[in-house]
Amino acid sequence: MNELITHKGKVYRPFETELFTGHEVIALPEAVPSLHWKGPKITLLEWWQLVAFLRKFGVEHEAQATLNLNLAEGKWKAWVNPQKWGTGMATNEIADHPHRTEDWAVNFGPGWQKAGTVHTHCKAAAFQSGTDHADEKDITGLHITLGHLDKARLDHHARVSCRGSFFEADLLQWFEAPPEVAALPPPVRPSVMLWYLFEGVPPGQPWPRRWEENLIVEQKTVTGFLTGGSRDFTQDDGATWRARRRQEEKEETQTQTLSKFDEAAFEHDLFGCLDHIQAKPDDVLDDHFNIEPFFETEIKALAIRHNLTFAEARNLAAQLLGAEVVYAQPWSSVP
Repeated sequence: MNELITHKGKVYRPFETELFTGHEVIALPEAVPSLHWKGPKITLLEWWQLVAFLRKFGVEHEAQATLNLNLAEGKWKAWVNPQKWGTGMATNEIADHPHRTEDWAVNFGPGWQKAGTVHTHCKAAAFQSGTDHADEKDITGLHITLGHLDKARLDHHARVSCRGSFFEADLLQWFEAPPEVAALPPPVRPSVMLWYLFEGVPPGQPWPRRWEENLIVEQKTVTGFLTGGSRDFTQDDGATWRARRRQEEKEETQTQTLSKFDEAAFEHDLFGCLDHIQAKPDDVLDDHFNIEPFFETEIKALAIRHNLTFAEARNLAAQLLGAEVVYAQPWSSVP
């Protein structure tokens, strides 16, 4: 009996006296756990390169992409592994893609290890989702989410995963500050460094052609009830297909276009709801391409936020998710 134990939120240590053997509470001070990075720093050129890449594909295609941060021999190297891409707010690496082995042999090799990730939330805000938490927990290193890719200043959320716990990242510990920042008084360095990282990215940054080749767009055929009846159509997973569908709907309903709300903002919020509950479009549509009841709470919230009736919000959500459904249920029927 020589180890510390915990019970009901308290820490105990073993003790022994002439009359007792047992455990006693240890009075520990309340403090915020900390973690300090002592390793090599990421250069601004390396960072600007990956930001330029993520911004281009996140804004133009409205699809999330993920880069790995690899570390060896005192230096960092970012890389895009082959991944299923174009699926909106999600990516999935393809473990058995031939590029994966080829890229590692050419660009890395013995001693290199994955030490972090950077991924985007496209035009939405940056945060650590439940999926991110699960994916990053066992990958020791720096993890950054970028958002608001369409704005001058990127939104960001940065954390460090170490031994199963997460810590807030002090980015000055992880990134190499330019001389003009290093010369500033310590209190102002963090804010100026954030400008270099998330707003002052110079235009025209190049990236390896292979990064683009490793974004693999999958094609699949879906049957849905569309305006004018049912037909088959090919869905390019994610934003490309959604953009085409929006154009088709616009042409088909030019005289019925709603002017009281921003459809693009509604779509962003809709797919943000899907990401929050870690669902895909076909998860929230039943066999008849109706919205599943469990998703109606989110639809109701979208209706309130965008000043729509529940029926209008539900119809529009069905269209954006791949089907057009006309509902007759009144608002009052929704709990």
